[in-house]
Amino acid sequence: MRDVTRSRRWAVPLAIAALAVAFLVAGVVTWQMTTPKPSCPTRTASVCGTRPHHHHPLRAELLWTGAGLLGIIAFEVGLWQRKQIPLSRTRSAASRFH
Repeated sequence: MRDVTRSRRWAVPLAIAALAVAFLVAGVVTWQMTTPKPSCPTRTASVCGTRPHHHHPLRAELLWTGAGLLGIIAFEVGLWQRKQIPLSRTRSAASRFH
């Protein structure tokens, strides 16, 4: 049973990292919605120059901040779980010479 737990320890940091990547992509998409579209050569701006939504840049910045924090949390959880794995009982090559 213990081996199954060891093999699944990577799942939690990977899920958090995937969520961080999703926040990063959402931030990029939101940032693209903050910039105005280039004007059309004709006067029918309702057809070619408008977007369905126009977001404030702070929304993208908050998503990027969340992505950064989730990335740090995923890294820390991965390091913490690596420390929790007990070392094997065999002696290492360095300890043989002492």
